[in-house]
Amino acid sequence: MPTSRATDASQCTASDLATTELYRVGAEDPSETVYQELDERGYDVAPVTQADEPLGFVKRDALSDTRTQTPVKNNVTRLELQHLIAPDADFETVLHALYDRPRYFIASQDEISGILTRADLNSQPARLHLFTRISLFEQHARDLIKSEAPNWREETLLDPDVIDRIESKQEDARANNVDLPAIHYAQLSTISTVLTSHEECWQALGFNSESRASSVLHSITQLRNDVAHSNPIIQNTERGVIEDGRTITDLLNTYQQVKQLA
Repeated sequence: MPTSRATDASQCTASDLATTELYRVGAEDPSETVYQELDERGYDVAPVTQADEPLGFVKRDALSDTRTQTPVKNNVTRLELQHLIAPDADFETVLHALYDRPRYFIASQDEISGILTRADLNSQPARLHLFTRISLFEQHARDLIKSEAPNWREETLLDPDVIDRIESKQEDARANNVDLPAIHYAQLSTISTVLTSHEECWQALGFNSESRASSVLHSITQLRNDVAHSNPIIQNTERGVIEDGRTITDLLNTYQQVKQLA
């Protein structure tokens, strides 16, 4: 498969994605109060400090059965290296990390400065990064079709309405002296159909079968549509392969395919 042509302009790091407006808890705060605050805010965890220094973090579930005045410090999980992620970790590193664990903390100058969870992959920085990556693939796919399947309109089984819309867009562009080859006016779903309909195209992308090409391109198209229409990227915060909606496992797999193809 082709080498990625993405540039540093499309990079997205852990610090870009992390939530930085944190609910901070003191070690002596009553457990019931903290539990209620976490529940009202919809948070699973909160960093805990003692004498203005990080002590660890507390999970909401750990406080559900504690006595009213029990200090939070009795239920603190101490921060270890496995709970931390570097603020400059790149997007793929973040995906791998969040596959292994559902959340991480970013530490900065002796304090916890951010929390990174799977839900943060629905943020605008993630959306912009993914859109850039997928756009690079779309451009490569169009170039491949122009090279390997120049007669795609005649040789691919497509809805006539799809062809009409493409030709209408091209005619409008031509009227303004900015026209491009017709494939540039096709949506990604149409591009994917053309690619999977021409063996020379899906083989050039590194696939060993039409069915494999179809499956991967379908996942990329679904992700692209959710990114473009501001739909959730992560639709289920579990990581199983049989969960409903896109999980961290699905996103990691699709992202790696996009990188390889673009």
